[in-house]
Amino acid sequence: MIRFIAAVFFIGFLLGCSQQSTRPAAVAFHNVNAKYNAIFQAERLYKQMQRTWQTEQKESYSRILPIILQVDSSFGQAHSLEFGNIIRKASLVIDRHQNSRFVDDAYLLIGKTRLFQKDYKNALETFKYVNSIDHDAKTGQDALIDLYKLYLFQRNFESAERVDEVLVENNVNTIDYQTCKAFAYQIKGETALAIKSLERIAPKSRDRYTRSRFYYILGQLNQSQGNFAQARTAFTQCLREKSTYALELQAKIALSSINESIPELEKLLSDGKNEDLHAEIQLAVGQIYYQQKDYNRAQQYWSKASQNNPNKGEIYVKLGALFLNQLQQYSKAAAYFDSAASVISIGQPLYEDAQKNKRIWSTFVRLSDQISLEDSLQALASLPIDVLESKYKAMQAKKKAVTDSLQKKTLAPTTLQTVIYTRRAPSPEQQSFYFYNDQARMRGEQEFVQKWGIRQVEDFWNRKNKQASFIDSKQNTIKSTQQTIEEKASVLTDSMQIWIERIPRTVIARQQSDLRLEKALFDLGKYCKFEIGNAPLTRTYLERLLKDFPMTSNEAEALYLLFSVSTDASEKQRYRTALFDKYPTSYLKQSLLKLEQGTLAQGKEAEAQSAYELAFKTFKTGNFGQAFQQASDIQLQFPGNQQEDKVAFLLALCQGGSKNRQNFETRLKEFIQAYPNSPLKTEAEAMLAASTKKTP
Repeated sequence: MIRFIAAVFFIGFLLGCSQQSTRPAAVAFHNVNAKYNAIFQAERLYKQMQRTWQTEQKESYSRILPIILQVDSSFGQAHSLEFGNIIRKASLVIDRHQNSRFVDDAYLLIGKTRLFQKDYKNALETFKYVNSIDHDAKTGQDALIDLYKLYLFQRNFESAERVDEVLVENNVNTIDYQTCKAFAYQIKGETALAIKSLERIAPKSRDRYTRSRFYYILGQLNQSQGNFAQARTAFTQCLREKSTYALELQAKIALSSINESIPELEKLLSDGKNEDLHAEIQLAVGQIYYQQKDYNRAQQYWSKASQNNPNKGEIYVKLGALFLNQLQQYSKAAAYFDSAASVISIGQPLYEDAQKNKRIWSTFVRLSDQISLEDSLQALASLPIDVLESKYKAMQAKKKAVTDSLQKKTLAPTTLQTVIYTRRAPSPEQQSFYFYNDQARMRGEQEFVQKWGIRQVEDFWNRKNKQASFIDSKQNTIKSTQQTIEEKASVLTDSMQIWIERIPRTVIARQQSDLRLEKALFDLGKYCKFEIGNAPLTRTYLERLLKDFPMTSNEAEALYLLFSVSTDASEKQRYRTALFDKYPTSYLKQSLLKLEQGTLAQGKEAEAQSAYELAFKTFKTGNFGQAFQQASDIQLQFPGNQQEDKVAFLLALCQGGSKNRQNFETRLKEFIQAYPNSPLKTEAEAMLAASTKKTP
């Protein structure tokens, strides 16, 4: 009987603890199991992942640190198993304890984990769902704050502002919310508001590392705004927190940079503890020299900082800008931009700029080298043949010196030695791999030497007579090298005629060189105007074009471009007058008038439309000369009108009607070039193709 009563009581207790039950005992049972079992384990794992991420993260102190650091997607992929365990344990509360008050906490933890994994889509849905089932005010606030943070990560400012309004209506003013607010100000570029927010929340932050990091960012923001006194105070406060050595060192570097104290930075360089951070210190020293306009020393220190530096792509960009803007050595600038483009990966902040600079300046250097080559060849063409021969022999002597040096290195006696490699200490999980297990590797080397002796790492190493064959092959290699060097010297000696023939010493060769030089000057001047946007370089190359080639076919366009980049009124007038006098019918003249006068008023547009209709009627009657004059008057009286492509096409038709084939084709070519988007372009191209096919 007692056992029966106990069994009935036990079954009744289990039924009373059902997750659908609302009885106090059932709710209490599930609350305890949810909090101190699944939620407890999931939260512990989540905090452990936060500590792991804080340890593994590598921040770039060369830029202003973000107030909230966004987790890299690679971290979520590397720790997918741990994140999966967090979600699985939190899901147990949802599956088995539906009547507990920790269901919303479980959903919130799942949302935080997905945010950690950069799974923004599912994290967004989770945070929204938490607010729809909210049982606890604090959990709902935390979900809204995380939702606010997610929208900021996505730069979805409109949605973020709506969430912010809800938080303000609910009087939420926690540290997490204020941190998100400061981050919002930072990414929007509202630096002054971000500084004020950080000044409020930095002293109230929970842990020492966070306080130290906030003070460091506060110093960076103040420094970017020129508030050097406030920046010194913030960096000093960062040092007082004594959080991590790396952050302390960065604060010391920042303070020394503000004070422009190179001796302090040199002292940090000499400290053995800072060996891994030499690049950061050298970058700061170079920045001080840059501010002092000692660009050569800045270049030296930045070059040192780029060695063995994970952020060397950013330093290459700085070096490229230095050679471009201050030192004006465009070839070196292009080389640094090319290196930066190959180092900076997709997704990094400077990736697009690096790729653009590489494309722009590599083309510039190619055109510039073409000009330099033609200039040097034409300079050599003016020298007598005996001087050219002596120059060639001098170049050959230099090459022979290099060849002799190479030969000495090749013929140097070679001794077989055991190569000793220094490996980084392996981790415990790598000990099973043979080449990471020092004991197994050394035992294997001893057994190999006892059996085979010391052998070169090459094919057929296990031959019995390897030592003799190795010496014979070495001697054969030396003989072959000597023979190759002699053959090359012979070829170089006999190549004087080829070298001289490349120099444009005949009239035809000089004309071809001039054509290449003329084209390169025009292309480079036009490239500097439209691709680089550098007015001084544009003037340099186009003015030389007009000076060295006064009969160039690109004179009209060169005059127009020089007019557009000139800032001096007298120069602009000179280019304008030359264009109008020499090319009165050019479309570039109309473009210049349009540039000067802007768009027409509504009444003027109506007058232009009426004038065009009249000119077209005249053309239809066969009076091509009068129609041409009427269309020309429209271009002069109404520059920039909406019918300008039709007017230009009518001018070409009038030339065709007058049987002036050369002018007809010229007008069509100018029309196609001037109005590439005109609906009449296809018809103009067809007319031009038909005209050029006709025999003269």
